[in-house]
Amino acid sequence: MTNSRNQADKDLHEALRDTGCVCCRLAKKWNFKIVPLSPPFIYTEINHRLSGTTRMGHQFVIPECSWHHRAVAPMGMTKTQASLMFGPSRANGSKLFRKVYGSDEALQSIAMEAAGLQ
Repeated sequence: MTNSRNQADKDLHEALRDTGCVCCRLAKKWNFKIVPLSPPFIYTEINHRLSGTTRMGHQFVIPECSWHHRAVAPMGMTKTQASLMFGPSRANGSKLFRKVYGSDEALQSIAMEAAGLQ
């Protein structure tokens, strides 16, 4: 994988970012009693998928809000409160995160479909 993104990578990231956090999207679809953070409430980050500890490339990405990606709780909330309200964060434990939301491959597929790219 190269470190620099080409135009196709940038276009993909923008399209996925515009769909919002895939975890929040799933929570809303499943009628979880949580408040989706994204969109338009918070910036959606692009999380690169890994093979072991190595990034797979700029085309292997998942759009996630800062809570679901890095466990950054919204202002005024503790991580415990955020976890109860928004569901598990990847940064707080990938096993529980994947049990709730599915594999990275599945999340990327859902995001690509939501962006009209699949």
